[in-house]
Amino acid sequence: MQEYISQLQQKYKIKGKYVPVYIASKYIPPYTVIKEDMLSIVEVPQQYLQPAALTPDKKLRTAQGSYIYSSVVPILQNEQVTLTKLCYVGTEKTLSLALPPGKRAYTLLVDESNAISGLIRPGDYVDILLTIDYSSRKSGGIATKTFTLLQKVLVVACGKELLAPEKKATTKSAAAEESIPTSLTVALSMNEIQKLILATYKGKINVVLRPAGDEEIYLGPPYSFSELIEEPGAVAIVEPKSDVANILRRIEEQVKKQIQKQRAEQQE
Repeated sequence: MQEYISQLQQKYKIKGKYVPVYIASKYIPPYTVIKEDMLSIVEVPQQYLQPAALTPDKKLRTAQGSYIYSSVVPILQNEQVTLTKLCYVGTEKTLSLALPPGKRAYTLLVDESNAISGLIRPGDYVDILLTIDYSSRKSGGIATKTFTLLQKVLVVACGKELLAPEKKATTKSAAAEESIPTSLTVALSMNEIQKLILATYKGKINVVLRPAGDEEIYLGPPYSFSELIEEPGAVAIVEPKSDVANILRRIEEQVKKQIQKQRAEQQE
């Protein structure tokens, strides 16, 4: 029997060069960002390699770690993945392609500090913290605490830049204009979005950048003002917010950006 099987193997063995190719390790729905755990590498005879097949010599991520490809049609399990069934994520400025299944896009307005001086890029993960003033039953006054509101949140867009292959600015003015985005768009569940909207309305939001590949979830308690100054029972003195002051500050920031843009254009 073993000899017969060997004869069959020899009979149907295809001589020639074998080449590696990506196949889908599981069913991939349309409009899904292609990730490493969705693919397997197999070797197939060169004559069976599909036209425009995605091979391991093609990178799946940019230098910043952002994913490059998204499916545009379903890809079946064990099917060769071809470029004809993929598109570059963000090529058509379609935000929905950059969203993981079950997530929605929500945009946060940010300033230079919240945008980490413009160094947050699409594809990064961030944590979102909330600082809020509230009426303390213990002290009878106004207390301030900082909470870790959401963790490991995917950034899908910075300003108008979507989760897409890296694009270099061609002019100094373009680089100056795009260096610090005024908004971050993140992927969240509906429950997380409701929580974030309420937090934005009631307190101050800060965004912190996570290291690449960091899976740790912080489980510590909120941090209070009394812990900050190491004086139990102390409460912060809350100054009333001035809408006029906020408006003037925003106007000043806009003027500064306009001046920076004009200077960059003059230097070209």
